[in-house]
Amino acid sequence: MGLQEDDIQAYDVVGETSQDDRAVGFAYSDGYQPVPDSKLEDIDQMNVTVCDDEENEFSQKPNSHFTAAICVSLFCFLPTGLIALIYSRKTDQLIKEDKIKHAKMMAEKSRNWIIYSVMAFCVCLCIATVCRIFTVMFSPDLYPK
Repeated sequence: MGLQEDDIQAYDVVGETSQDDRAVGFAYSDGYQPVPDSKLEDIDQMNVTVCDDEENEFSQKPNSHFTAAICVSLFCFLPTGLIALIYSRKTDQLIKEDKIKHAKMMAEKSRNWIIYSVMAFCVCLCIATVCRIFTVMFSPDLYPK
């Protein structure tokens, strides 16, 4: 289904266009090719929603990760867990003040500190396990066979 010459009309527009010309369904700006009405109808049927990226980026409220921050504070590594908890509370506060951009930054920091807490817990657990193994291996007096 190609376009035929009758479908496309070329216009050499100098100055303003009349309302009749605009009703045909062509774009008259420099650098744009005319679009036939049949193609415009196809686009209308697609139900395409155009969103402004800048508006869409900041319209969603970020997750404060409050529950995860409490869990890592209690069960993983307290110092970094408390930092994550502070950042998650700041996130909630900024959301209430409607500062979504700053709230997203604080939420990201909170998430990072939660990850650091889990990593610190894993490192401490590995160190404790290695120490326990070496204690058992090199202290035969403490653990008789």
